[in-house]
Amino acid sequence: GSKLAVAADGGAIHLYDLQSGRFAPSGKVDWTPRGCCFDTDGKRLAVWGGSELVVIAAPDGSILRCLTHPGVDQIQAAAFSPDGDCLVTGGSHHLAYVWHAQASEPTYVLKGHQGWVTSITFPSRGNSVATASSDGATRLWDYWTGCELVIARGYGVRFDATGRRLAGFTDSG
Repeated sequence: GSKLAVAADGGAIHLYDLQSGRFAPSGKVDWTPRGCCFDTDGKRLAVWGGSELVVIAAPDGSILRCLTHPGVDQIQAAAFSPDGDCLVTGGSHHLAYVWHAQASEPTYVLKGHQGWVTSITFPSRGNSVATASSDGATRLWDYWTGCELVIARGYGVRFDATGRRLAGFTDSG
């Protein structure tokens, strides 16, 4: 990638262009950011803090979309699908939310974790998404239907480049 995003205390969001060595126009939110992720092509950046999430245009820092987790759920993780048509968020209420296209409400609520959803990852192709939780479970879902496909042990999950293997770790041998 050619951009580095930094979400700072005070709500500032800085985009640094690695090729030019300059800061690009950036955005600002009224809350303290706690995490961020780019979409696959690097044109959009999701930034979250508390129960709020904004999607920012990476080229100019303009806010494209604002989402709020239902209730007082604290967002812990988010990821864009490879085609950019879907955003999945997870948080402190043991749930993950699937937001399709420009939906202002979640399309699906992925239920099953017994702890905070701390990691979300998509394979490079297909309709699945993996969520991992502080309960030690990794769940694989179909993000177009909301159906759970597989449950396994593991934290901090990531797919390989082919999208066919999912890696994680456990704290028990």
